[in-house]
Amino acid sequence: MAAVYERNHLDNVICRADFPVVLRLGSESPAVFQEKLASLFPRTSEGVVLEAEMPGGALQNATLKQPITRWEFATRDGATRVLLQRDFLIVSTEKYSHFGNFLGFVEAAFKTLIEVYPITVITRLGLRYQNELLTPGNPTDLNGYLDDALVAHLAFNHGGQLTQEKHALWFDRAGIHVILNYGLSNPDFPGPIRESRVVLDVDCFIRDVLDPRETLGRLKQLNEEATDVFERCIGEKWRNTMHD
Repeated sequence: MAAVYERNHLDNVICRADFPVVLRLGSESPAVFQEKLASLFPRTSEGVVLEAEMPGGALQNATLKQPITRWEFATRDGATRVLLQRDFLIVSTEKYSHFGNFLGFVEAAFKTLIEVYPITVITRLGLRYQNELLTPGNPTDLNGYLDDALVAHLAFNHGGQLTQEKHALWFDRAGIHVILNYGLSNPDFPGPIRESRVVLDVDCFIRDVLDPRETLGRLKQLNEEATDVFERCIGEKWRNTMHD
């Protein structure tokens, strides 16, 4: 059973679903989608993004594609948002309290999406938790905050001042892909690290053809995997900061 904490150190929680291009979303505004979600997400804004093609991955050969319109729908306080583009939907929040509450926002957005648009498959489904914890004392002493195996390299005597400390692990867990980013955030880079901002970013996703009706069930599975990875990463000092 997952541990229950009184507080968290989450900066952002993001759910994203990718689907085949919906041409209507590229040619008309999502008025019906907006109307159906207006009670939860009353604030609406429109923006344009420019995507680039880079033949062979070479930046010097990049050419801009046609601008793509995206719409954002936000709660009254702006903390929880829905981002809709012609080939994906994102639900994110900066005020995460618990999974059930967040899932309620996701469910409302996804049900409206498949009700309004002819989406029959989801091609990628992801759930990402971005944590940042400010710790006291020595800015590079993470013992007790992260698992010993993750921070053992910090004992290395490099003979200088540490300016950056970032790591990424990619692994699979029974069909679920996980990207784990962790380390120390340094707002003063390239200057030395002066305060300990511990970053722990757990990104779990499924890259497969899914029935949209599976979405909520698979999100619960992703949440369970992300929770297990998080618990494996943190130490007792981190856990203590999440209790009163």
